[in-house]
Amino acid sequence: FPSHDIERWTFSSISEMEPTMKKSELREITKLAVMHKLGMADTVARGLSALIRAAMTKRSREALMEYADIFGVRNHPEFVI
Repeated sequence: FPSHDIERWTFSSISEMEPTMKKSELREITKLAVMHKLGMADTVARGLSALIRAAMTKRSREALMEYADIFGVRNHPEFVI
């Protein structure tokens, strides 16, 4: 992901940079970015782990794991895969 500036993320900018993910996953990532900005790390961790468990392709799972790193929730206790 080229920019870690979460404040500038929008659905269109995320979808242009992540062609490996489905539209529904991209929409959820956009919502999770807002939650992260609001300091809701536990909700972000739960949401991302649910998306990863539900991902249909390996490429999609890998992209979602990158977002877990970007949001800093990979080691969060609520992040359960």
